[in-house]
Amino acid sequence: MQSLTIPSSSSYFKFYENDQKFKRESKGLDHNQIALIKYISSLLSIKEFRDGYGYPYKILNNLIIDFFNLNNKCFISREAFYEIERKKIFISKDQILKKDILKNNNDFDFVYLIPIKKISKELIYRKLHLIQIKNLLINSTTKVLVNNKEKDLIKNVNSFKKQVFDPTYKINNSEIEKILGIKINNSKYKLIN
Repeated sequence: MQSLTIPSSSSYFKFYENDQKFKRESKGLDHNQIALIKYISSLLSIKEFRDGYGYPYKILNNLIIDFFNLNNKCFISREAFYEIERKKIFISKDQILKKDILKNNNDFDFVYLIPIKKISKELIYRKLHLIQIKNLLINSTTKVLVNNKEKDLIKNVNSFKKQVFDPTYKINNSEIEKILGIKINNSKYKLIN
């Protein structure tokens, strides 16, 4: 006859601990970004979604693009930085008006570190918990503002995909330089609407 074992702590306690850890780690994110992370996590917990029913890639791609668009901080390539400085688009030493960038859209563009479709595939094939999903999304959707002339110089990022998808990986300007193959300014800049 089998004996029953009583768990030392309730499953609710583990859920509560994870929820508190997620709240601590997501302090810099806005409410919409937190909601998108939770939506993605919820969708990934549905078996049919992971099995490819209900257009999972299309849905994930759109949610990831929304997450990317909500990011109000970006790195800037050196080439784009000098051009922005020349055009006097900075409103302070670390802030840029988003509408001024969009107004000059023939000169500048945002690039993805990893193509959105590859991020979706990675999320579907790996079983990640909420904090890992957050870290993966933050790394892979880092905004980098480049001069349009530089876009052709950006190298193939596939060799760095494994690094960027590691939830413990920390993105900074030197890592972006390795990934994209172009010079990046040292600090992040805030995009003001």
